Amino acid sequence: MDTKRFCWVVLLFAFYLQPTHADTTVQPAVAPEGEVPAAPATEVTAQVWNKSKVPIVVSQKGRAQEPIEPTQSFKSLSYPQVPINIMIPESSPIKYITVTGKQGACTVPVCIFVQ
Repeated sequence: MDTKRFCWVVLLFAFYLQPTHADTTVQPAVAPEGEVPAAPATEVTAQVWNKSKVPIVVSQKGRAQEPIEPTQSFKSLSYPQVPINIMIPESSPIKYITVTGKQGACTVPVCIFVQ
């Protein structure tokens, strides 16, 4: 068999081969029998900190209103898809509402400080 004919046979054979693709998806881990699989971790997307001396009320659509006492916080798992409402008492001494991103004391994407 001469070299030219051998090359044509190899090329013809390669042309007729079907491409294959490896399955690179990771199969989910199966919990051993009798164990409950762990729930996926949910990530806090925004947090409201009450740094004032009076309680405030925070709400989001789909959740009940939550009174937030001084030095406590409210954690949102659905911001910015669902807006956060902050209700401040009418006669409160609150002077500032500061919004910041993930920096310094803020460990989540958005922090709202009521002071």
